[in-house]
Amino acid sequence: MRLRLIRAVVAAVVGGSVAVPAANAARIPTPPEREALHGLIRAAVGDRCTGRQSTPLPLVAGDAHWGSVAAVCEHAGDTTSAWAVWARRSSVTATDWAPVRDAHATRVPRCTGEDGLFRRVPQSVVRDLRGECYDLRGGHRPSPSLSLRVPRDGKPEYDVGPSLDLSSDGQGNGGGDGLFSIMREGPPIGTGSTPTLKDLTSAFGRARRTGCRARWPRVALSAVACRPGIVTKLVLGPPWQMLPDEGDLPHLGNASARVGDDVALAAYLDPRLRGLRPDGRFRMSRTRIGDADVTVEVVTRGARLKAIEIDVDQRPATGDFATPLALASVVADAMEPLVLGPRP
Repeated sequence: MRLRLIRAVVAAVVGGSVAVPAANAARIPTPPEREALHGLIRAAVGDRCTGRQSTPLPLVAGDAHWGSVAAVCEHAGDTTSAWAVWARRSSVTATDWAPVRDAHATRVPRCTGEDGLFRRVPQSVVRDLRGECYDLRGGHRPSPSLSLRVPRDGKPEYDVGPSLDLSSDGQGNGGGDGLFSIMREGPPIGTGSTPTLKDLTSAFGRARRTGCRARWPRVALSAVACRPGIVTKLVLGPPWQMLPDEGDLPHLGNASARVGDDVALAAYLDPRLRGLRPDGRFRMSRTRIGDADVTVEVVTRGARLKAIEIDVDQRPATGDFATPLALASVVADAMEPLVLGPRP
């Protein structure tokens, strides 16, 4: 998909998060910091973008010494270029921001070696500013990179209709990458709109089961599947991130909002989250996918993103709800909502 290609070419700043983020691991830059980082990305791009360009949204690390910013350009002929700046300054009050490596990225950078990302940027900073690199011995690092692609409400997507995708890059699920999708088309074209525990196990490995509930602790994922193994609810904890809307060019290339962010940072990074409140539930998307109504909600608590909950309500077009799928949905809706982490 085009979005995954763009993720690759700007991976130095776009990539997945890797651990439960510490408070203030990344923050919105102050106006002077933002202007300085904007100046660096303008200098990196120069006059090489002759088409539409994204709107750079810089991030600053919690220690205030490091910052990152990226830009994506769509040229004529549907070709894409990307620039990613990693910058450092001498002190938390200094204005001497300077790039530490080549800003033009055409692929996920190597972690080590002569031009390795970790040679120029500490791994902790790469983690905090949502960067990634590639290690031939162990896939993507820092790992795992966990991403949610939310259906585009009311907008067509290619020839297969809207879809929801969960992906894991790296070793977080016990080895290799994982991909789980809910989509209109069933086999052999796609995975269909009736997700099962078998599908999740294929993507993320064996789950820990307790009654109707299944958990994948390595990838901070929980599911409800009461009967007969049909998934009716998914809950994503830190560090799952929400990929930008593929049709939203102004925000492609920027870091993604993720579970664990404070509300202000999430709204800064993703315009779809500007309605978030410090405590509550925010409906991000409700889309008809095949025979299912798929609803994505963001749960906030203490001004932070606590979890992402995905409800899958099977409603066949015939209107006949007296089926095992409908029964599973009713049982799941009656259960207490899943939220990862301790209750207040």
